[in-house]
Amino acid sequence: MTNRWKIGDVFLFPIDDERVGMGQIIDVLPSELYVVIFESAWDVNSPPQSHAVVGRTPLFGSLTLDARLHHGDWKIIGNVTGNLADIALPLSKVRISGQMHVESHDGKWSRLATDEEGEQLRFRKTVAPIRLEKALQAEFGLIDKSEAYDELRYNLVVDSARIGNRPGWRG
Repeated sequence: MTNRWKIGDVFLFPIDDERVGMGQIIDVLPSELYVVIFESAWDVNSPPQSHAVVGRTPLFGSLTLDARLHHGDWKIIGNVTGNLADIALPLSKVRISGQMHVESHDGKWSRLATDEEGEQLRFRKTVAPIRLEKALQAEFGLIDKSEAYDELRYNLVVDSARIGNRPGWRG
C-alpha cells in the first residue's frame, strides 16, 4: 500500500455515465484503507466539492484496498478532517486460540468478547473497492441488490461507543 493516501481524502467515483458518488478515506492502514461511501449522487458535470462530506452520514463503510485509487478510478478531490470524529471506526470479532475476541479496525488492540459482543459483531472483512461501487449502484437501482452489498451498510458498524469500550485509538 502506498503512502499517497491520507486520512480525510475525499474521492469521487463513477456510478454511471451521468452521475458520480463520493467517498472518504477514514483511516490508512499498512495494507488496506477504511473508507465510507455517502448515499448521494451528483451530476458528473457538476460534481461536489470535498467539503460536501461535512454533516453527511455514510451509507456504506468497509475496509478495502487502494486499487481504484491507484488506477485513478477513484479521484481524490480534496482532504477534509473536520468530520472524522463523527464517523465510527468499526470493531470486528476474530477468533484467537479458539476464543472470540473484539478487535479494533486496525488490529492494534483486542480483548475477549462477551457472548453478547460475539453475537453483535461481524467477522473482520476486507472487500474489493468495486464492491463498494456496486453497492451504491444497487442502491440507485442500476444493478440488482445483494446481501453482499447490505453487509457493507454503515449503520451496521459497531464501534467502541456502542459496546461501552472506549480504547481511545482516535486520540
